[in-house]
Amino acid sequence: MIDARVYSICEEYGIEVIDGRAYPDVRQTRAVATMDRILRNRGEAHFRMVMSTLAETENNQGSSTSICSGR
Repeated sequence: MIDARVYSICEEYGIEVIDGRAYPDVRQTRAVATMDRILRNRGEAHFRMVMSTLAETENNQGSSTSICSGR
């Protein structure tokens, strides 16, 4: 089960979680399981740093799926 904090923190940073079968647009992600793993393994402070970086870096706003999944 995905930690509810993943969804609330994504919303806080203006990143919309979309269905895993959809292609993400700018400020959207489908990498919920990866985000949950980051939150569990690295903690909330690290997860917030990752989300902040994704939300504030203009060149990467459309790449949250690939960045979070390590592609």
